[in-house]
Amino acid sequence: MFILLSVLIVPILGCAPGTGTLGTRATFDYEIQPAVAYTYYTENNQLGQISKEYALRLVTSDVQNAINEVLQANSIPLNDVNKPTVTYTPPEVQIAVDATSCTAAIANQTIAFNCRITYLCKDKKPFNGQYSVPLSVQITAVTAIYESQWTVLANQVADKLTTKQNVGFVTDPLVTVS
Repeated sequence: MFILLSVLIVPILGCAPGTGTLGTRATFDYEIQPAVAYTYYTENNQLGQISKEYALRLVTSDVQNAINEVLQANSIPLNDVNKPTVTYTPPEVQIAVDATSCTAAIANQTIAFNCRITYLCKDKKPFNGQYSVPLSVQITAVTAIYESQWTVLANQVADKLTTKQNVGFVTDPLVTVS
């Protein structure tokens, strides 16, 4: 009996006990600088922009792939976590091609750096409006996980999206567990 209970109590992500709320559902709220492909512009697609629908499919697919890689890296079976719900509205942005700073000529356009939307030019001041949009990911697990462990997973997902898709993260993820 003792052996069975100790197996059930061992938390994921190492041997240290988790902290915070214990729950089967977590929401990761991110503030991101999106990859260019996660945006669109209806008048003239530029630098990898395709369409609003394509951008949403790409974000959803990239988040799912990042989660799968993180789960595998942490020896968590993929079937222990349901498919995530991704909430993201692809922004319509006009990219100022070849621009490195804001000028009056590109007011209300964005500047891309390393294939990532980084700034919104509101006037001619250089880099006066750091650009970011919200991305929310809700994940449900079969087994309850501590908030500290969900936070580790959320940070690892962000690392994968940065490394593989060049997404920028403006803040640490806000993790809500229920």
